[in-house]
Amino acid sequence: MKQKYIFLILISIYLSSCVITNTPGFYSGYKKLNDEEKSLIYFPSNDQNICSLSKSNKIASITASQLQKCLKNNDTALVYIWSPFCHSKICISIESCQIYCKQHGYKLYVVSTYYDMPKMTIQNTSNTPIFSINQQYYGTDYCNKYVNLFLKDLIKDKNISKNEFYNLFFYFKSDNYIGGKLDLFSEQTIR
Repeated sequence: MKQKYIFLILISIYLSSCVITNTPGFYSGYKKLNDEEKSLIYFPSNDQNICSLSKSNKIASITASQLQKCLKNNDTALVYIWSPFCHSKICISIESCQIYCKQHGYKLYVVSTYYDMPKMTIQNTSNTPIFSINQQYYGTDYCNKYVNLFLKDLIKDKNISKNEFYNLFFYFKSDNYIGGKLDLFSEQTIR
């Protein structure tokens, strides 16, 4: 009888873990999108200029090298690594981030960590389109892995700590990384 309860507990844990880890945030969420939502996402070729894209309801799924080309066109820029369902106080609305950038003279680039079309549509208030990370290019659907690969490619700085990859806000002067912050409104100095 005792073995039966242990078996039931183990099966419950296994089944619940499958449900938890099969959600956007652990994975890209692309496979869960319906055909209409998938039609709103496109994967520009590496030689396609994404810098001049205007804001629309479409999401360009990009690589770090594509974003670096845009960063080169700006004196200063802020890249916000945005997660649609993050409810922490450090996860701010795109509109709040846009206001901050306008006040401080930064060009804002919003890069979503996973796909959630309803949230992306509601939050699409930036002057530039919302981008997403091209999980196909990075060869994995596991969110944490492709975000880290994207940031390593974007930052190009071998001397930063692993903790810096937990930041949400990354500051650039042209395409040179100058520092990051976890909380945009904190008094924390940039690197």
